[in-house]
Amino acid sequence: GKIWLNRQMPASDSLRIIYQKYPFPLVADYFHRELQLAQPSDSANGDSTAAIARAVRPGFFDDLDSYQSNLQKSGSIVRGIELGNNQDLTLNSGLNLQLSGQIAPDVEILAALTDESTPIQPEGNTQTLREVDKVFIKLTSPHLGGTLGDFNMQYRESMFGNLQRKLQGISATHTAKTFEQQVTYGTSRGFFHSNRLLGQEGNQGPYLLNGRNGEREIIVLAGTERVYVDGILQTRGENNDYVIDYGLAQITFTNKKLITSENRIEVDFEYTSAFQRYGKTFIGASSTGKPLGKRFSYDVRAFREWDDTNNLLEDDAPLSDVETAALATAGDDPFAAAVSGADSVGFGRGNYVKADTLINGQSLPYFRFVDERNGNFLVRFTGVGAGNGDYSRVSLQNYRYVGPGRGSYLPVRLVPLASEKNFADVGMNWRVTDNFSVNGEFAISSFDQNIFSDIDDGDNEGGAFQLASTLRDSTFRMFGKSIGGLNLSLQWQRQDSAFAPLDRPLQPEYAYKWNLGQNQLTTEETSLELNGAYQPKRWLELSGGYGNIEKGASVNSVRWNSQARVYRRPILPDITVRAENVRSETGNFDSDWQRQNVNLIKNIGSTTPQYRFQREDRAVDNLSQSQRTGFLFDDHLGKFSLRKFAGLDWDALAQYRVD
Repeated sequence: GKIWLNRQMPASDSLRIIYQKYPFPLVADYFHRELQLAQPSDSANGDSTAAIARAVRPGFFDDLDSYQSNLQKSGSIVRGIELGNNQDLTLNSGLNLQLSGQIAPDVEILAALTDESTPIQPEGNTQTLREVDKVFIKLTSPHLGGTLGDFNMQYRESMFGNLQRKLQGISATHTAKTFEQQVTYGTSRGFFHSNRLLGQEGNQGPYLLNGRNGEREIIVLAGTERVYVDGILQTRGENNDYVIDYGLAQITFTNKKLITSENRIEVDFEYTSAFQRYGKTFIGASSTGKPLGKRFSYDVRAFREWDDTNNLLEDDAPLSDVETAALATAGDDPFAAAVSGADSVGFGRGNYVKADTLINGQSLPYFRFVDERNGNFLVRFTGVGAGNGDYSRVSLQNYRYVGPGRGSYLPVRLVPLASEKNFADVGMNWRVTDNFSVNGEFAISSFDQNIFSDIDDGDNEGGAFQLASTLRDSTFRMFGKSIGGLNLSLQWQRQDSAFAPLDRPLQPEYAYKWNLGQNQLTTEETSLELNGAYQPKRWLELSGGYGNIEKGASVNSVRWNSQARVYRRPILPDITVRAENVRSETGNFDSDWQRQNVNLIKNIGSTTPQYRFQREDRAVDNLSQSQRTGFLFDDHLGKFSLRKFAGLDWDALAQYRVD
């Protein structure tokens, strides 16, 4: 580039030039067809001076070639034959391709195609998973990005609007200086559900996972599980905390995470059911931003997830009129949407016959198991819970009639309910000063558990809100001197009984925190929490808190906690002492739970000695029967760690517990 000045400048003056350049090189001449002299062999009439036009590509495509040459490509194709003396010949195939690199200025691509002819889930014994079938294309740029194909979607940093889904579809993101928007559309293969389990003494597993209706015939979607033990998130892998069998839906803990009868296990996961009938569709949109700089920020989210009744997973088995009628009269009860499980197939093709029995002078029909090919009915039984059925299970296909209400099975087939859930969440944060902030979050939900029926639709809509204020790092001064720092937080929260978030409705260890029973874990609540921390010295921190929660008219819980911490002292170990008391009133039961913890730890060179003491004392009074139950235990733990000795890290641990 060159610049010409309109006037002459003195030698003492300075000149500053600001300019922008194109992100691609410029050439002197641009043309669509280049004129070249024909060579003697190219001319039919021998005129070597005749000019002919030869088509050439524009220079823009040459730039694309330069980017394409920088793409990193890798992959493999596998073909195999499997045969044996008790199986037919089987052809196995696999395709694995990866592509990454820059395809344009500031635009990068990441693509993967993994397809294997094995309908199996990846093994859940490693921290990272290699999925068998996964196809996606991901584009990133400074302001726009997107993913097409299989991806894991996550929304975090919210009280009510957190969400994690494994989808197949498209997601697009736009990012500006202080704003970000995201739109997602896709189909999901599974349902979200949470299981709460109690640990068993000396039993590392397997612990079985159930579906939302208690069904066991489920497959957990790989990588969707989150496992908590005593409120702490665990890590998957044989060398970590647990392994999982996705096909059998069961979890086994390793020897690095010993399970006792006092451990509380919670598992979040997505699963597919053997009786899943409909495809599930998801659409979501979110927007976050700071329109007023760092003082104000907002977060808006809206989601919709529904069972697509027009997308049946069993194309050859659409809903019959009988099934549709059963769904219309079932309301929100999944066990009420039942049709007969008996199919008359003619004599010699079934294994059940229909008979009558006399109970209390009344003749009742029932199905009786006979030998293979000696019956005229094929009967499918469904587990409905102990005391709710008329049959008991003898073997895999043999069910015996035991009388009304004396068994766990019925000769019925359940028709899965089709549900629809809508959710919207708005969060705002206002930094009044550098130390004081106020934030609020408001959410509404609509959950129709059976879109085929208008029955039980009165409790579909619900709402929740949270208001909080925080004072951070506020310095107290007296006579011009600092006497310590103060942190305060106040939180008020309310949720309706019909409020239904898309993800986990309650935080891990919710029942433990508030001293509640499993049958009291509903979403309805009104809670108030106040927490504070005072630090008079750099090495001393004092904190405490108060909380109260009401769940309906019959459940009330009050919680107090205090803590003292001494750390960063040259001689003393780091010391943490914590005490907590939670008292709850539930109908005819009063419960008082006291917890104390002491922890001492000190780093001395490459060694770290540690001591921990834990004490819990819980008493439950049954006011109607004048009875008291509960438990009390003291737990002592000593640990000594030695790092990088003989090339290894060493740990020695001893634990003593009295119940």
